[in-house]
Amino acid sequence: MTLPADQALWDMVQQAVVTVLSVPVETLMESTRLVEDLGADSLALVEIVEVSEEQLRAIGVSRWVDDDALAKLTVLGDLVSALRSAKEK
Repeated sequence: MTLPADQALWDMVQQAVVTVLSVPVETLMESTRLVEDLGADSLALVEIVEVSEEQLRAIGVSRWVDDDALAKLTVLGDLVSALRSAKEK
């Protein structure tokens, strides 16, 4: 199965951030900084990626964001890009 359209993938990422960090979805933009704006630490970043990956698996898409890509995440848009270019499991 293929990845969802950009808006659907963005919605999944937003939901993952809301779930992990308990922030209002209205405050999230692709340029929102994960650490500086949202206060995410390394564990929260891993959890956000895992929730996003789980959401994709729920619709039949199996992707895995590797540690190198995870280390490069600075803004929410980076996560969308990482999921888009992630390896299939």
